[in-house]
Amino acid sequence: MADRPSTRDLTFRITNAGQVTNVTGSDARARIGGDKRMLVVVLPPPGAKGMAWLVQPGPAETAQWIYDPNFQHVRNIVPVQRFESFLTSAHTYADLGLVDLGATYTLLGEEQRDGGETRDD
Repeated sequence: MADRPSTRDLTFRITNAGQVTNVTGSDARARIGGDKRMLVVVLPPPGAKGMAWLVQPGPAETAQWIYDPNFQHVRNIVPVQRFESFLTSAHTYADLGLVDLGATYTLLGEEQRDGGETRDD
């Protein structure tokens, strides 16, 4: 992660039982007190709007917290919960925190499978 703060816009396309939902959000990354932090906030859809994840990578384990605006409560995501489905997608909470924050990625290709798009990332 660079020493200067950065932000990104995110879009997740989630397909569940034939229903497609686009989830958008913002990602902010910075160093605070020398420690890396990543904050992801969901914008639409209305059912998930305002949900937020704070990720703090550590030398042995990544710490994660989630905020649910429906309950106005922050909860620590313990390791067992990290492998729960993220918004009913094929991704898990661990996927959000286990990405190398300084890495760059290249889309290798796209194809149609079972009537939907897939990506070879």
